[in-house]
Amino acid sequence: MNENIAELEDVYKTGRNEDAPRPVWNEWEMLATETVDIEGGRARRARKRRRKKREEEEMVSFFKRLVKRVVKQQEVLQNKLMAAIERMEKERVEWEERWRRREAEIHDREALMKARERDLASKRDSSIVSSLEKITGQRFVLVSGKGHHQLSTVHQN
Repeated sequence: MNENIAELEDVYKTGRNEDAPRPVWNEWEMLATETVDIEGGRARRARKRRRKKREEEEMVSFFKRLVKRVVKQQEVLQNKLMAAIERMEKERVEWEERWRRREAEIHDREALMKARERDLASKRDSSIVSSLEKITGQRFVLVSGKGHHQLSTVHQN
């Protein structure tokens, strides 16, 4: 409140130009004006200190608001970044699950195809052995080894 009054006084004095030097008429008036000037100087310095303090407080307040705004903006950006990272992580997990299912399906199909191929090969081998037995009249045994089959004859006594 006092600061506002001091500021208004400054404005009033500036408008009336009271600080402008004026001619001194006599010695008593000169001494009186020196006293007033000394007291006015103190008041001026006090007003200047108050003004400086007020300006510092305003500056501190400004920077506090600025820092709060920057921090809030950083939080918003960080939240957006975290949301994007979480979304990308979720998409990656979903993609990996789809990939695993596709790989499992491929593996199952390949295993089924291999089983069918083994079954067909076994039937074909049995058919060939049966045909050979009919043609030759001998009995054959199909012996399986590592990845291949051998045909051996059975001697009858």
